[in-house]
Amino acid sequence: MKSSIKACIAYIAGAAITGKKDFTLYDCGKEARVVINGTVADGMVDVKHRKKEYHITGPLNNLRDKKNDIKIEIEIDGKKFKGKDKASGTKFKGKVRDDDIVLTANGYSVYRMD
Repeated sequence: MKSSIKACIAYIAGAAITGKKDFTLYDCGKEARVVINGTVADGMVDVKHRKKEYHITGPLNNLRDKKNDIKIEIEIDGKKFKGKDKASGTKFKGKVRDDDIVLTANGYSVYRMD
């Protein structure tokens, strides 16, 4: 799974679980901010990753970016989430703790909501 897709998943899960809006995602491993914005509300997603030009929309269990052949399912359970990147076949899981998002998929990634 591409790191930019992991960042999108982290942003979506963080917003869905915490209800936060208008936050910046910080990739702790890369020590860099990731420019993603949009809305996540009532199980519906409409977010854009500016650098990679992704535009991911739809319900959490059926997210798509038709232009880039991205298909993602996310299931939220309290502060935890899991799902699958259907395009790559990669399963992922994670949790949100305060402002930290931990995502495991092809390795371990930590993000912070600023």
